[in-house]
Amino acid sequence: MLQKEPLTVFSDGEQTRDFVNVNDVVQVNIIAANRVGVSGAFNIASGKRITINRPVEMLTKENGGNCKIEYGRKGQVMFFIV
Repeated sequence: MLQKEPLTVFSDGEQTRDFVNVNDVVQVNIIAANRVGVSGAFNIASGKRITINRPVEMLTKENGGNCKIEYGRKGQVMFFIV
């Protein structure tokens, strides 16, 4: 977007994800690291489903609405780091 290149959204963008704020992930890791006897793998989630189109809309708005969005083929995966 910053380079004025089209943003590719794979599929129709209506698939949902559970985006988590990095500060929440850090906080959970600090709490777990300071607990005796805590080990293993943990899922950290916000519990809120958000379509891929939502952060695309937010990023487009922040970019002044001047971004071309191209929708790609189904079955391809795209990750957002916000």
